[in-house]
Amino acid sequence: MLAAAKTEREHILMLLARNALTKQEGYEEILRYLKKDKPGQVFVDAFMDWSRSVLQRARKNSMRTATAPISAYCFGNANAT
Repeated sequence: MLAAAKTEREHILMLLARNALTKQEGYEEILRYLKKDKPGQVFVDAFMDWSRSVLQRARKNSMRTATAPISAYCFGNANAT
């Protein structure tokens, strides 16, 4: 029973790390292509700041879990393993 729970937890954490990777890629793509007008700049800047903080927390949290090897791969930090 405990082994199955551990495996399930590791699977969930791996999915979360992979999900964070796709969100990071989307964030970078938005930064690359987004054109802002003056009225939209306040909203977009706040949204991107929030997005960046969420991604940083996801990276930090995934590095502390059993999925550190996949997190290091996903986030390009091979020294974190």
